[in-house]
Amino acid sequence: SAKYQTKAFQLHDRVTERERLYIDSHYYDLAVGDLENSLRIYEGWHQAYPYDETPLVNISALQTTLGNHERALAAARDAVKVNPEPVSHAFNYLNFANSLIFLNRFSDAKTVLDGVQAHGWDREITARVTYLWAFVTGNERLMAQLVDGMSGDPNLQRVLLPLESQTEAYYGRLQKSREINRRAIQSAMSAGEKESA
Repeated sequence: SAKYQTKAFQLHDRVTERERLYIDSHYYDLAVGDLENSLRIYEGWHQAYPYDETPLVNISALQTTLGNHERALAAARDAVKVNPEPVSHAFNYLNFANSLIFLNRFSDAKTVLDGVQAHGWDREITARVTYLWAFVTGNERLMAQLVDGMSGDPNLQRVLLPLESQTEAYYGRLQKSREINRRAIQSAMSAGEKESA
């Protein structure tokens, strides 16, 4: 994707301001790896377009990556406020739950996750965040249920197999981790997601 991000960046003078902000922020994040510069662009984007949730979602993700979990939570909360319509934007709620998990606010995160799951929104992202919640709270039964539920669903496999592999590695079961990781790679390749693989 870096190749295409770079090409878009080279042509960014031909687009609207909002499109340029999108291109530039993604270029610095994904093609260059300059998270601080990408974050600066997202913050400027949010100031210019305060009712656009996209920069808030990405600010939250970058702040999480940078270890600034309180800032990530604030941006995630703002994204939910900007667009509280969960039917089309479940990701905002899941990002919010993810931030709560990183701040060890597990019961708050579970409340958000339960709301998202009750409506059946975005199963793949919901499964990922729920698995993370189950792992950090030691709920092995829920992790097993999630893994069992992915059988026959390539989208869920693509999300959960890497997490299951990492869990096995965490517990020192490296051979099993490698086996699951091979399945994760095959699943991503079957879905045409070479970069994920």
